[in-house]
Amino acid sequence: MDQILQGLKGVQCNQDDMIITGKDDHEHIRAVLFRLHFHGLKANLETCQFLRDEVIFCGIKIYKEGLHKTSDKIAPFVNAPIPNDKSQLRSFMALVNYYHKHKHRKPN
Repeated sequence: MDQILQGLKGVQCNQDDMIITGKDDHEHIRAVLFRLHFHGLKANLETCQFLRDEVIFCGIKIYKEGLHKTSDKIAPFVNAPIPNDKSQLRSFMALVNYYHKHKHRKPN
């Protein structure tokens, strides 16, 4: 999907989810839909959300005031027990490394 939408400004993808941002939203949406159509793909319009004031994308709540991580994304760290020994520390570090490896790019 990244290759198909490469070069389109204000577009970020995560697998089959995408967010389109910019001052000329209608033109950005039109460009993305055209590019998808050109490559034989289509958007599921029943699951699309257009012209929203706030969205959640990749666990980040995006709104005009800025970005905020959703609580379900930070819960594993907040709820993790404080490590008391080497084994528990390794488990916690594995949790941190897992999320670090699977973190998503911030939308532009």
